[in-house]
Amino acid sequence: MRKEFRIGELCKKKGLTLKQLAEGINIHPVSFTQALSDKGNPTFETLSKIAFFLQVDLSELFRPLHINNIIFDFDLTLINRSISDQYRKQRNWKKVFELIPQFTLYDGLNEVFSYIRDNNIQVTIVSFAKPDLIEATAKHFKIPYNFIIAGSQIENQKPHPESFYNALELMNCQPNEVISFGDSIKDYEAAKASNIKHVACLWDSKEEVTLKQLGCELFISSPSEIIDILLGK
Repeated sequence: MRKEFRIGELCKKKGLTLKQLAEGINIHPVSFTQALSDKGNPTFETLSKIAFFLQVDLSELFRPLHINNIIFDFDLTLINRSISDQYRKQRNWKKVFELIPQFTLYDGLNEVFSYIRDNNIQVTIVSFAKPDLIEATAKHFKIPYNFIIAGSQIENQKPHPESFYNALELMNCQPNEVISFGDSIKDYEAAKASNIKHVACLWDSKEEVTLKQLGCELFISSPSEIIDILLGK
């Protein structure tokens, strides 16, 4: 996934032309234009010179990447279905399905779902839950998804990365083109093993301290922050 430059925008703000910028960093204007084109690939040294000349951080030369692929955990990330715990333990699935309307969809997720639909973002739900239960719950709460990878469909459960590798294959994307959201240590470890960026969701998680100890760096406390993450903010 190639980052888009915002060098022209920065020059305009500073009252410069691209030709003046090229001359300021001692690069021929034609070579400079080619380097910034869609097929160009400016070196780190060139980018560093541009950032220094424009007096901005190197990261400011790029537009934020819009992530187009998501892996969502299910329980305690999208849905709290603890009301059905006793019936799940009893394997009374009829009662569990009857309780779906009483599951809790976390506040702010409907806005996230709208953003996902509007931007054609692919979603894979990875969970140990029964696939038909996930489907029924997603239908009731209008949760957008393209694929479901459920416990019964894979040999190795999280934290093993098998389910995440499968998600990459289904969505036809590379690890740097997807982001994972989940509440648990297992979610983080599966993402890390797959080289996928992971965001720990703390709205119903009790594992923040351990996640930090393990090296997790990204945490959000509200579903509304998911959109900011997808926008690269």
